[in-house]
Amino acid sequence: MIGPGQTGVYFALFTEIGFILLVTTLAGALAGLRSDIGRDRAAVGGAAGRADRAAVDLGRLRQRLEDLDRRAVAAALAGEKARRDLLRHSNAQLAALDPQATLSRGYAVVHKGGRVVSSVSQVDSGDALIVKVADGGFPARVAAPGSRRRRRQTATPHRAEPVEAPIDDDRPKPRKGVQAALFP
Repeated sequence: MIGPGQTGVYFALFTEIGFILLVTTLAGALAGLRSDIGRDRAAVGGAAGRADRAAVDLGRLRQRLEDLDRRAVAAALAGEKARRDLLRHSNAQLAALDPQATLSRGYAVVHKGGRVVSSVSQVDSGDALIVKVADGGFPARVAAPGSRRRRRQTATPHRAEPVEAPIDDDRPKPRKGVQAALFP
């Protein structure tokens, strides 16, 4: 029991005990806060490290994307050039195979009854023909039966010398600088 003069001592003792408890509680709380701060600092450090690595990865990915973009543009340009070259080549082939271009080089197309004549066996003496040339066409009549030229034999190992066909004296001679008919 506390007597009348002892209240101050007890009060001081309880105050000191309360202060010690308060300091101990605060020290525990401070230790917990320090632990939380350490854990949070480690988490922040880990996140910062991951962010740094991600920034490096992002830089590499950006560089790779720029490289792929450059390669894609170069491939598209090369493909376009290849298509243009193919188109030029195809146009040249079409021009070379154009029937009008063939006629312009001095050839003619002979028709009988609306069909192209491709063999002397298709015409007889007196047949009416249409001869198409570069700048038009004209009618013609077969005066004499045609003769077939002999085919070369491809099985012979040596090359045959060209045989000059005798020229009829009554046929007109080609003018100088004009090509004679290939198969008279």
